[in-house]
Amino acid sequence: MIRVRLLAAAVLLGLAATLIVLGPPQREAAAAGEESSAVTVNGRPGKYEDFSDLAITVHQTEGLVGQGIEVTWTGGVPTPYGGFGTNYLSIMQCWGPDPEAPDFRETCQFGAGLDPPYSNLRTGNASRYVTEDFDPAETMEPIPVGDELTSNAVPFRASYGGTYVDALTGAGGTPRPAPDGYEGLIIDLYGKGSTNEQPWVPTAGSGEGRTVFWVQSAKEAAHLGCGRVGDDGGDPQPCWLVVVPRGAYDPFGNVRGAQVGGVDSPLSASNFANAIAIELNFAPVSGFCELGAQERATIGTELAAEAMTSWQPALCAGGGTTFGYAATSDSEAANQLFSTYEGAPGLAYTTIPIAGGADDPPVAHAPVAVSAMTIAFSIDIHPRFAAPPEVEALFGSQVPELKLTPRLVAKLLTQSYWGDIPILQGETGVEHLPENPQFITYDPEFRALNPVFENFPDAASGPKGLMVTLESGQPVHEIWRWILADPQARAWLAGTPDENGIVVNPKYAPLNLDEEPPHSFPRAEDTCVRQPPAEMDLCSLDYRPYIGSYSEIAQRVLRADVGEKSFWDQTREPPQYVTSPPRAFGRRWSIGVTETASAHRYGVFTASLRNAAGEFVAPTQDGLRAAVDAMTDTDGDGVLELDPARRAVGAYPLTMVTYAAVNTGQDPQALTDYADLLEYAAGPGQQSGTARGELPGGYLPLPAELRDQTTGVVAELRALAGATPTPTPTPTTPAPGPSPSAAAAGSRRSR
Repeated sequence: MIRVRLLAAAVLLGLAATLIVLGPPQREAAAAGEESSAVTVNGRPGKYEDFSDLAITVHQTEGLVGQGIEVTWTGGVPTPYGGFGTNYLSIMQCWGPDPEAPDFRETCQFGAGLDPPYSNLRTGNASRYVTEDFDPAETMEPIPVGDELTSNAVPFRASYGGTYVDALTGAGGTPRPAPDGYEGLIIDLYGKGSTNEQPWVPTAGSGEGRTVFWVQSAKEAAHLGCGRVGDDGGDPQPCWLVVVPRGAYDPFGNVRGAQVGGVDSPLSASNFANAIAIELNFAPVSGFCELGAQERATIGTELAAEAMTSWQPALCAGGGTTFGYAATSDSEAANQLFSTYEGAPGLAYTTIPIAGGADDPPVAHAPVAVSAMTIAFSIDIHPRFAAPPEVEALFGSQVPELKLTPRLVAKLLTQSYWGDIPILQGETGVEHLPENPQFITYDPEFRALNPVFENFPDAASGPKGLMVTLESGQPVHEIWRWILADPQARAWLAGTPDENGIVVNPKYAPLNLDEEPPHSFPRAEDTCVRQPPAEMDLCSLDYRPYIGSYSEIAQRVLRADVGEKSFWDQTREPPQYVTSPPRAFGRRWSIGVTETASAHRYGVFTASLRNAAGEFVAPTQDGLRAAVDAMTDTDGDGVLELDPARRAVGAYPLTMVTYAAVNTGQDPQALTDYADLLEYAAGPGQQSGTARGELPGGYLPLPAELRDQTTGVVAELRALAGATPTPTPTPTTPAPGPSPSAAAAGSRRSR
């Protein structure tokens, strides 16, 4: 059951009696179908302004995990163009059981000190600091923190117990220890790099708005505890999405400066009285499989990760087999598939065929998922000053579509825009790229395809690099195959300038990227600089670091957090470069290579890529299906692939089929267990949805012919299980490691 609360009566009764408490909010369920959990709620009149026309829709409120959820609204007052001083939203996640309780605000994750969109804004709008000097309704007593100092920050109560405080900073800028009576500091729980708060969320000129909010389960934020199940069982702990509308007046009734804002926190009594709380119900973060149960191992490409995460609880329900899963490259999965150590995976997820040596058992390939590699992006529309009025009205919204050619992606991957290379303060370019622009935003090829960027500012508006993973594998290889199948991109990588004189970064020339598509994203740029007072060099891999996984890239795209280390912190011990905070709302421009299931999980936009037919196609269900229809089994091994040079109309060019490659030489129980997994994957596991056991968004349900292929493999495995005697256990277990034949197969079968 979804509960929606407007925080008014209890908050003010506990804090002050100066605000008027009105009736309950209007509530409307916005359902696309019977299973929809979308909720729409209106605001209400406040003391100085009326938020009744503000209608906020949270598009998913049930079965949540750590993910992005879409939040949209209508009836808002537009945020002033070029400023966040008035008329915006502050959004946060809270865990308290009763949003009407006076101390509910103490359970809200907010006030990590995120940077404001503009330097002239007062950061009090994004803090936990409350005082009657800024709000006449505020009654919180300052907290003594030592040295005769007090803190006016609202303390934070963790879901597992204990209260945490902001104890201010001591000598050298280091945090003071928590005073007696408190378990620790708020900064020990969350900070700029881990909070999901959104202090300044703008409303566009139409009065509408949209954001994607990163909800955190107990896995991402133990102090919130969302989805945690108690030792005695029961329902998972719910949490709340809390939206505080910020209008044109401060708590004293004074008009705010449109470009400056105020010093009053959204947690302050008068502001928090206008808050809207919508209940978020999470899937349990644990307890869905029997503790201590022996796992049947699986391994393979990250393209299967979201599907396996959803299927695992359904497979182990009612005493079923518990399946483990570890993401790794196709070649490493091939290596381990034939390993003989106890507990070795007998099923590997792969996008290419796996074959062992002459002495290895045959491998059966069963399709389990269709998805794609993609380029995710999150870009705030940031019009230049004096832009046309219709463009100014877009301030507060995001770019919904991005078109990219293979050559543009090659430019990003080779750090051929000098903004992706560390330089000294005051410099405007690098010697080895004298004619190249700073960012893709100013590349004429890019602007011709994406004209909205013609009205972006003339400087310093672009991504901080294309985020990529370090790990090599077939999905990366497919991206390079797509690039090299394009004559323009291949010629450019070979050294031919484009029509505007933009050249490939010469540091990449020795790699001969135009000859063979690699299986990794190499970083050949080796520039290092040292900006005083820094005591060590800042190099390219600090400036544009690799990211750990496709899932992490999607999350970082959402948060506009590239992980760059470019700020020298003299107060650290020892002094060092530290990670920069996420880019502020209104100035986000992030882009990264991920896969469609992770992009869907975190709610980020995905680019339309040009295929060999000259079309720009997004990774939609239709685009993936057209690509599957164009795939062929080139080796006769039952594994399909898409030729990137084929002119397949409507096909998304980076579509891939993930197969479960099963070692057929296993014992009967293992074959039976894997047959059960495949039977589920090709059956109930292809039902699209958000519930456990269903096929997550970002995947195309298997076409009938691929389901039939998997059903055939299931029958084959069950037949082998019935005909295979149980082997006698050997007295010793070989050490883990790939067999020589499997290792050879992993490299030999890579396309």
